[in-house]
Amino acid sequence: MNLGTQKTFDHFVIEWERTNITNFKISVCDTEDGEYRDVYVKNDGENITSVTSDIQLDEAVTAQYVKLTVNGYTVNPGSWQSVSLYEFEILGEAENLSTAATATADGSETTGTDASKAVDGDDTTRWASPAATGSHWLKLDYGSEKTIRTAKIHWERKNATAYRIEKSSDGENWETVKAFTASPSDYRETIVFDEAVTTRYLRLYIESFDQAGAPEGSASVSWPTVSVYEFETYEAELATTEPERTPKEVADGLEVPSSIDGASGKLAMPEVPEGYEISFVGADYEQIVDRDLTVYQPLVTKTVKMNFNVKKAGDDSTAVDSKEYTMTVTGKYTAEDGDNAKPNVIPELAEWKGAKGGSFEISDSSRIVVATKDKAELSAMAEEFKNDYKEITGKSIEIVYADQASAGDFFFTLEAAGNGLKEEGYSMNVTDKVEVKAEQKAGAYWSTRTILQILKQNGTTIPKGECRDYPKYEVRGFMLDVGRRPFESETLQEVAKTMLWYKMNDLQLHLNDNYIFLENYSTSELSLIHI
Repeated sequence: MNLGTQKTFDHFVIEWERTNITNFKISVCDTEDGEYRDVYVKNDGENITSVTSDIQLDEAVTAQYVKLTVNGYTVNPGSWQSVSLYEFEILGEAENLSTAATATADGSETTGTDASKAVDGDDTTRWASPAATGSHWLKLDYGSEKTIRTAKIHWERKNATAYRIEKSSDGENWETVKAFTASPSDYRETIVFDEAVTTRYLRLYIESFDQAGAPEGSASVSWPTVSVYEFETYEAELATTEPERTPKEVADGLEVPSSIDGASGKLAMPEVPEGYEISFVGADYEQIVDRDLTVYQPLVTKTVKMNFNVKKAGDDSTAVDSKEYTMTVTGKYTAEDGDNAKPNVIPELAEWKGAKGGSFEISDSSRIVVATKDKAELSAMAEEFKNDYKEITGKSIEIVYADQASAGDFFFTLEAAGNGLKEEGYSMNVTDKVEVKAEQKAGAYWSTRTILQILKQNGTTIPKGECRDYPKYEVRGFMLDVGRRPFESETLQEVAKTMLWYKMNDLQLHLNDNYIFLENYSTSELSLIHI
């Protein structure tokens, strides 16, 4: 049965010719070629006891198409082997309170798209907001108080990104009834309030929207409006139907917290509807939010960007990456006025919390102190730091292996993994001495570049404070073409040293463009002959 337009109902009456019906179901659908959903099923295999089936649904449903399917009946030899009915009645459409309300808005795009078009019961006319970015609203005045439990919005485009339903007793002071922070999942949205509200005024307040969006069945267009065909309201609680969403819609509609306590230790994986699977792709700062969703608290509050991957369960071909989500992770400390400013270093220090004034100062008695247990791992780093230190400061410095440092010393040690510093990160605490901790020797080495860069600028001092530093990009490289233009080995060494100064870790040399016959180099012996 095609009802001509979408109707809301909760009651069916079927007048059968005979009681030979054993199983049947009633299904509904929004569109002619859409997927039907069952709203009533009888499948016990027993004959009906009356020729009248009076069916009352627990919740009202909204649809344009209704289908009765008989999938079980008894056949007696000598009688008609068929099913038959006299009447199939669809009853109980809920009253749309909006049609009797006065609609106003913050404006309209044209005179033909004014607010009244959203309550005229016609799905071919619409209210369109003024062509301007920012917030817009559509208000209903019922004339007197009405009790409302359900609102239905027929969107022209699903481009609202933050919107809410509000109520008011005077049309001026508003209270939120239901709020949304993501775009509607369907063009026809049914919103059931947590509890019924009694109010004279109801408002759809659209806080923000995307200019780009596709009208139903059409290609995306970009235009600075938001538009509604119908804004319906009902006293009854109407049944909501969740349309099937694509993995991309699910991925871009995840509930990811905008802020998280850095001391929480773990970010919960966002939930996805049944039938979908989600995984974490990663964050731009894995030293704060790791790939297993472990959270390492930064020194001060820091913003992290991340995305996820969503697919239909068991179907890798449907996997898609989500949009970029931004989350604030609260820090261990709060930056305050009077803190020492972050030292100027290239690349910029990832995290810094300055002390309340004061500086570490080198002296002729300063030493490089490497933890005894880390001598094998860090001795080469210490030797290079010693040489570069003299080049930068003009001072000689001693290397010692001990487990404690004195004022004026530089202390280096390796710590167990688990603090998020990973291969190239390090922490540095600057007091009357400089103490560096790293999980691997690369991180300890990069700390010496930070120290040297600061000393090159300041001479003999480093501002007191605490630093947690790590690279944003795993590969930080430079390629030099030595095939077209030869370079001396000393130049290459100088390039490599300059790269290390700026914490770059990947040098590629382009050697030759000539085609090399692989058969001449198939073994190491042949390679030596040709070389």
